[in-house]
Amino acid sequence: MCGAAGAANACTITDTSPGKNLSSIVIENQTGYDIDAEDKASITLSANPIIGVAPKATGFTAGTTGCQTKTDGSGMGLNLAAVLLRGSASMTFDNGTVQCISAAGFRLLASPNGNPALTVDSTTIQNTELGIFASDGTATVTNSTIEFNYNGVEQATDAKSNVGKVDLSGGGNTVICSSEKESVVAKQTTPGVCVLNTTSNSLTANKTAWDTTGPDLFSCNALLTTCTCEISSCTDTAGADEMDAVYTGTGTIVTTGATQSAVAVANSCN
Repeated sequence: MCGAAGAANACTITDTSPGKNLSSIVIENQTGYDIDAEDKASITLSANPIIGVAPKATGFTAGTTGCQTKTDGSGMGLNLAAVLLRGSASMTFDNGTVQCISAAGFRLLASPNGNPALTVDSTTIQNTELGIFASDGTATVTNSTIEFNYNGVEQATDAKSNVGKVDLSGGGNTVICSSEKESVVAKQTTPGVCVLNTTSNSLTANKTAWDTTGPDLFSCNALLTTCTCEISSCTDTAGADEMDAVYTGTGTIVTTGATQSAVAVANSCN
């Protein structure tokens, strides 16, 4: 754990490159959190950091491809994640990989002492329950690939009315192939969604690559059981698994400059 509420001094972690295309840090097979960043934590990882065991091959866990194990992030209790940022914690995670996680890849939560901030660039997040979850603070993502997760990213509101922000406006992102079949929980009752907004604020995802050409945009009820297509025509059925962009509150999702991912097409994620 880095940082703590009421701590007199901040906790600071900065990696350095070991050279020869090696990783500054590799964390895997950890039950619970791989990194727990609390108030006053400041963490910068940019030299090919890796969290989680590499999948056997690119794709969903089902069958012979995907993850052979999902120990990281597992355990009993709420708020599980590979990387937890709470309160005034901040993290920069660049040129890295987060994979085969039995919970959220990154989770941003409130505390009385501030708001978390996550910056992700040139990173792959794959085979998780939820790539990035923000119910407080801001997660800013650029030039990154979020693929083969149960859910990709979620902008949410917590029980105390704190509101998170997921910012994909910088472009260069790919958010594709989100399906219930990647979940570690059997017989999920809600479909996989690439980008989910449950707040009253807009979520901007400009210049992002998706499963479909639209991309598909749906408004749904809270349980995602009743959905309506919000563009002229959607490729997928409303409420089906692998929806592109979904909002359940009054805040929509902006998808200006969208493209379709060749990887999504090759894997029939549409």
